[in-house]
Amino acid sequence: MNLKKILLVFFVFILVSSFSCADDVEIIENEENNTENNENTENTENSSGAENSQKTVETEEVIENYDKKIIRVALVHEIKDDNIIEVEFSGSHQIVLDGKIEKIIDGSRVYVIKKLAGEIAFYDKNNFNQDSPNFIIDGYRKVIESADKNALFRINKSYYRGGFSIYIGKYQDLVPINEIDLESYLYGVVPAEIPASSGKEALKAQAICARTYAYRDYLDSDKNSPYNLYSDTRSQVYRGYDSEYESTNIAVDETKNMFLTYNDELISTFYSADNGGYSAEFGSEDSYLFKAKVDPYTAKVTRHWDVEYSPSELSNLLAAKDVYIGDIQGMRILERNKSGRVSKLEVVGTNGSKILENGQIRAYLGYVKMMSNKFDYKDAKENLKTKVLTSDGIKEVSLNEAFVLTGDGLKKVSNDIFVLSQDGEKQVNTVPDAKLTFEFSGTGFGHGVGMSQVGAMQMADEGLSYKDILNFYYEGTEIKKF
Repeated sequence: MNLKKILLVFFVFILVSSFSCADDVEIIENEENNTENNENTENTENSSGAENSQKTVETEEVIENYDKKIIRVALVHEIKDDNIIEVEFSGSHQIVLDGKIEKIIDGSRVYVIKKLAGEIAFYDKNNFNQDSPNFIIDGYRKVIESADKNALFRINKSYYRGGFSIYIGKYQDLVPINEIDLESYLYGVVPAEIPASSGKEALKAQAICARTYAYRDYLDSDKNSPYNLYSDTRSQVYRGYDSEYESTNIAVDETKNMFLTYNDELISTFYSADNGGYSAEFGSEDSYLFKAKVDPYTAKVTRHWDVEYSPSELSNLLAAKDVYIGDIQGMRILERNKSGRVSKLEVVGTNGSKILENGQIRAYLGYVKMMSNKFDYKDAKENLKTKVLTSDGIKEVSLNEAFVLTGDGLKKVSNDIFVLSQDGEKQVNTVPDAKLTFEFSGTGFGHGVGMSQVGAMQMADEGLSYKDILNFYYEGTEIKKF
């Protein structure tokens, strides 16, 4: 496969994996809780968007027997609009509370799950009776699992390892939970975050990043909460058993027990799809992520993009964030950080202006369209046209980039154009559908902090190891096996 095809496949992949859930839709806690919507940093498209403060976790004590701990993943991508969940268990299964079996259910069963008087009711799909559920779950700490620990279960159309629980969320949604050990969880994360066809060393680097990030996230979570992690970019994208590949499972297995540390502490292994050929700085001066530096590997394969916004589109995007500044007139880049990324962008309207900082820029202008903060802005351009009399009759002509001969020499045509007619000086009438656009051109996709996934893939293709990859993107860190 040639390089252009590889890049196209990866771009489509990251759109599917990173934006498969609606970024701004409230699912469990808060509409602005998605890591992509953290407006004070350059958080972007994926699970490892840099948070407001960098975190490390002491290792020896907390990592001991990590693979025995069960994490609870809120499967937010499985929430249904009709608030009905379907679950299938193959073979005998049991209801467990705090490690003790409360009920054993013989045989395979497909359940339809609905709310009933504030509780969660399970109905046999093949013998459905609205008034007579098979059983009721009154708390998320009750887990349903197959008697065979290696058996899979199905939620809606997707299969998962581990156990199942469910609870009623803040907005009365039925939120399914996958209760699973960390290594099995990683089987469903790594291929959702990086193409399974990537070089083996890139997959191993991703597995170590994903393991470290997930376990640090788990340790930081509220253990009294119904869940520890999300299945979307608020944690890391997770799609369960259906997303697994042999190549990514091998990468997880071959790096088992490996974590990335700094000064003997677990780190936040931020990563993004494509840093545009220049990594972004983050944290304090002694940080393993602080340095903004050229990334020659990503530079070879980075994505270049161009986007346009109309005034009405910008007004609507700002209005969605409760910002009203009238008709948009233009923009100004006020500040860039050391990596060249825009850290302050002023949007100017007829009724004021709004300064967007760091992560706000993409949060307000759209994560998919505004692919990174590594961009240049072109002045507003009005597609001016007018009609002139030619030897072939009246013709409509574009005035963009046009020049006219004046008494002071050649001058570029501006919006205010006057001509001398038999009735004196008159302003040229432009075509009514003149279109004002605001243009951006940039590189990369994501916040650019930590590992660049396309860069890691390129390094692997050049024969470098997972250790080389992690040492390059997380300087001064150490891989430790526990």
